[in-house]
Amino acid sequence: MGTIADKLELLRRTKERQKAYLKEKYPLLDFDTIPFRAYLDLFQGRSYVPGFVGGWKAYGRSNDEDAGTRKYLHDYSGNGRDIELFNFAFSGMSGYGGYGSTPWTAYGTKAEQTSGNVVDVSLESSADEAAGVQPLTIYKGEIVKIRYKITGYQEGCLLRAYTNTRNSEGTIVPNIVRTITADGIYEDTFEWDSENAATDSTGSQIFIMCQYSKAASAINMTIEQLPLYLGALVSDGVDDYGQCIKDFALPDDFTVVAIRKLLGGSSGNSGLVGKSRTNGQGAFIFEYNDSGRLYFSYGNSGSSEDRPALFSYLTKYTANGTPITPGTGEDTGNDKLMLFHEVYTPYKKAALYDVRIYDHSLTAEELQQVKDEMMEDYEKATGGGYS
Repeated sequence: MGTIADKLELLRRTKERQKAYLKEKYPLLDFDTIPFRAYLDLFQGRSYVPGFVGGWKAYGRSNDEDAGTRKYLHDYSGNGRDIELFNFAFSGMSGYGGYGSTPWTAYGTKAEQTSGNVVDVSLESSADEAAGVQPLTIYKGEIVKIRYKITGYQEGCLLRAYTNTRNSEGTIVPNIVRTITADGIYEDTFEWDSENAATDSTGSQIFIMCQYSKAASAINMTIEQLPLYLGALVSDGVDDYGQCIKDFALPDDFTVVAIRKLLGGSSGNSGLVGKSRTNGQGAFIFEYNDSGRLYFSYGNSGSSEDRPALFSYLTKYTANGTPITPGTGEDTGNDKLMLFHEVYTPYKKAALYDVRIYDHSLTAEELQQVKDEMMEDYEKATGGGYS
């Protein structure tokens, strides 16, 4: 094995060879200003956009990770500005993926929970009792969305997604949401049954159940809960937030770009991403308030009626193409970079896939390059168009 000096010399020679090759491939780029960590992107055919301050994404992350690992979003810019996550439950709508309920609960002696999100149903004859899952009970005013996958369905199984609610006479009243007749991925919305509930405190139990089987042979079926926002970090809008563990400043200019979905129902005014302190001071607050149409740039607020469904951006002077006037405030290392929250504000309910910050207002060409890269990553991670 070589000495440390030998290894450093090998690294230097490798960097020089790569630099020479890339100079020939990209003659218009100034490689004196391009960090070595950006070489890989260039080798992969991606464009180089200068001034990359920090980038964080949730693709491939899981609630099942070790507790000491899952609480960090690592900075893929290479600048070491990792974000620590606080108060996430890492289940339901608080954590990676976003699930419309707590993990499945098997229902019936013929149902077995093989993991937190998977239940196997085995029915041998029509004499077997009903079996499936009972995800949760919802109460007055509650609405929940559940995404799930059926594998192994056979004709003759009466498979339904429904709620049961006990009325004032003590009778259980079913409300059928869907009758399932084939394998596939389904997404259903369940509401508290206000019409039949005996009292405001009466719950509506959600079921996905094979109620009986007349199939020609035994049924071995799997009901799997799927994330609603595959590849995203989902905040419940109650107290979830993230904060950069390494302080930095954006003294003159910035661009923040994000792939996200705003879920509404937040507890009040808060930004998706912010680098600020009281009264919007600091560099920016991105997609402030419940509608997400309000922005702060160096202490001055502005708004945009354009709220894109997926890719959104803010520069010092524009919000998704709408001109805004920046203030005269300053950004310092004491202005914390935070997700879903700012100092002294409530919390944001949102699904965040990917976010980047740059130290200048991106040109139209740079913005398109960044958008193309981020959308390519999103489509690879989610299959594109994932709800």
